[in-house]
Amino acid sequence: MNYCSNCLMLTKEDVCPVCGGSALRFPEADDFCFLAELDDIWAKAAQELLQDNGIVCQRLPASGMGLHLRAGKTMREGTNLRALCRL
Repeated sequence: MNYCSNCLMLTKEDVCPVCGGSALRFPEADDFCFLAELDDIWAKAAQELLQDNGIVCQRLPASGMGLHLRAGKTMREGTNLRALCRL
């Protein structure tokens, strides 16, 4: 299993499927892994579920994404949900 510290992604490949980077390394116990980009209300709910089950996680503003269009309605800012990798 490889880890991209740029995208916070785990992969079985030798190249990150998100950014195409090849500077991957073995994940460490304190590495956070990207789980999902969610609207803030859903990110809060998912965080509570994870924490209730003993999984360390963080909610952060979606970096690099800025504002994005959701279903033709309004512009919203997403939230990235990350959890510690446990291998």
